[in-house]
Amino acid sequence: MSWKSEVIGGATWCEICGENELIIDPHHYIHKSQCPQLKDDIRNGIRLCRFGKNDCHGKAHNAGGKKFIADWFQKNRPADKSACDNILKEFRRLE
Repeated sequence: MSWKSEVIGGATWCEICGENELIIDPHHYIHKSQCPQLKDDIRNGIRLCRFGKNDCHGKAHNAGGKKFIADWFQKNRPADKSACDNILKEFRRLE
C-alpha cells in the first residue's frame, strides 16, 4: 500500500476542518525535501481537503502553512509530531 493510500485510508473528510469533500489529498507534516526518511512514514501524513470551501491543503502551502500544520499536529497528534520532529533532528545531525 502506498503512503498516500495509507494516509487517506478511504476517508473523504479533512482532518483539519472536518468537511466531507470530493478531493482529499495527503500532506506531509515535514516535507520530503527536509527529511527523506519521513517521506513514507504514515505518522508524517495528514488528510486535507483541496479546492473545497476551506481548501486546507492550499492553506498548508501558503504563508504560515508550516505553522498551521505543526500547531494542528501538536494539538491533535502530539506523539506523531514528536516522533517526526525527532527523526528530522537526527537527520540534520547526521548531515
